[in-house]
Amino acid sequence: MWTDEQLEKWHCRKQQYFSEKISVELHKEIHQQRLLVQQEMLQVLNLFLDGAMTLKEFNQVFQQRTHEEWNVFHLRGMSGGLFLNKLVKYIPEEDTFAHLLRMMLRIPVDQQDGQRHMRALTRFLEGIIASQQATRLQLQPARVPFFLSVWWHIQEVECWPIFYLDLRHVLLSEERAVGALQDPVETYFVFKARFSDLKQVLALSAWELEQLIIWHHTNNTPILEIEASTSLSCRNSPSSHNQKEVKGNKSLITETVRFRSNSSGRGTMTYKKGQVDTNHTYIQWLLAKIGIKIGCSVWVAIDDHEKVYNEERLGDFCPSSLPILADSAFHHIIKHMDILWLRKDEVIAAFAVSLTATDISKSLLLLSDLIVLFPKRNTQLCVVTPQGCFENVNIELMHPIFYHHDMHKRSKIIIQEQLVQHAEHILRWANSPSVMDDLILHLSSK
Repeated sequence: MWTDEQLEKWHCRKQQYFSEKISVELHKEIHQQRLLVQQEMLQVLNLFLDGAMTLKEFNQVFQQRTHEEWNVFHLRGMSGGLFLNKLVKYIPEEDTFAHLLRMMLRIPVDQQDGQRHMRALTRFLEGIIASQQATRLQLQPARVPFFLSVWWHIQEVECWPIFYLDLRHVLLSEERAVGALQDPVETYFVFKARFSDLKQVLALSAWELEQLIIWHHTNNTPILEIEASTSLSCRNSPSSHNQKEVKGNKSLITETVRFRSNSSGRGTMTYKKGQVDTNHTYIQWLLAKIGIKIGCSVWVAIDDHEKVYNEERLGDFCPSSLPILADSAFHHIIKHMDILWLRKDEVIAAFAVSLTATDISKSLLLLSDLIVLFPKRNTQLCVVTPQGCFENVNIELMHPIFYHHDMHKRSKIIIQEQLVQHAEHILRWANSPSVMDDLILHLSSK
């Protein structure tokens, strides 16, 4: 699974990591928190497995506790608490699902048993989707490996690593065959094998190896400058520049990771971890990456082609020229749309990014131009805006020019904070434009 050269690099990383005493001491405190939470999670799980707790009660506790102490395992995302909540909400036969889930959550006997568990739950969800009792967007079977790995890990820490995004990004990036893996279950077991082999070679516990990988990922990720101050229960990637402050009984971590600028001079933006990145360029970059992930060609506003995020020039995502989509007299208007997703020279989605109230009128004007130019096309028209600007969008839509074009019916809104929060999951699993549906609010319904 690992070459001698790769293992030598990991031995060096291990030595460097353990030489940074502040990070190591911090992780010991996190481990103590995890031990306490693990016991609490096991108690709740056993109540559910023994039938002393209903599925709805189990879900209710999970939703509440993942927003509190249980988030030391980082379970609030779309593959954790939100995933279970959707299953409980959309699967029609509660008793059948509860019985199946109890079987699937029990610790597998061995790897083959684990594969059978994951595939059984995945097939169950696929069957519901095929019978049209629920949609793929509602159930999202690809999230099964993460969810089951959490509960197996709680029961047997050293055997079943949690399928965290940062861990698989590091471990699978060095696996040549992984590029061909489309099956999330198969991908998990490749990940598990690499994790287990590395753990044995480095003589580390599962939690020690997890923190080593995250430490390595944090210190090698080209996000330009990270500054954060957050409670220990919410941390998972302390860096080599951690400074520990103690106020009463509450430990705080202040972390700063500085990007090593390359010779091109690109990369001057700031990203605050744990907060929303309000940079217009980042949102354009993210929407472009999602569009490419789902098989679209993308267009970024012509004036923004030279902008760079994460060492990637936005113009490099685009074709050399925008296809002629309308009368050439109006072609210059379309070129200024923040992001277009294209398939066969058809615009399937257009995004206007409005991060301040003063941007909203301009964004709506651009979208209304598309309605006029393509009245019969079913183009998804979206405004990406912060939660605080939502009411401003509604107010602007009352203007006669927008109301006349039914903008309140045709336009949709994506809350910027939600888009950023779920970005990593979308970029990992997206395979069609429907991946955005959960984030979209129809303005006409508000």
